[in-house]
Amino acid sequence: MIPIIITGHGSFATAIKETIKYIIGEQPNLHFIDFNNGMGNKELEDRLKEVLCECNSDQVIFLTDLAGGTPFSTAVLLSENKPGYKVFGGCNMPMVITAVELSEEDSIEDITEEILNAAKDGAVQFQTVKVEENLIEDDGI
Repeated sequence: MIPIIITGHGSFATAIKETIKYIIGEQPNLHFIDFNNGMGNKELEDRLKEVLCECNSDQVIFLTDLAGGTPFSTAVLLSENKPGYKVFGGCNMPMVITAVELSEEDSIEDITEEILNAAKDGAVQFQTVKVEENLIEDDGI
């Protein structure tokens, strides 16, 4: 089972944790680290390293809130020289659910592709469709 670490600004990770628990229940391979106001980069790095030590895995998936933000950048730094560590920015619920579902049986490369597909497919815009009122022709039949 590939460990998944979710991190982001404010209470992002905690909110994802509560939502995942509601949708699919608690998951043993998920770890959540908030980057709260007043928390320094070093403290975030230390907390991430602590979770990585607990996981004791050469494969890890990081899901972060914003590409380029501090949680993302810190995960990238921790992933240097670790080809089995994959870092994603722009985390959304379809990404998390896909990662959880596939983390038990698929390869890290397959999971990576599917997480990106889920991220793209999960972002949609609702559009109303105008329905024509007279779709049935009145030909007496």
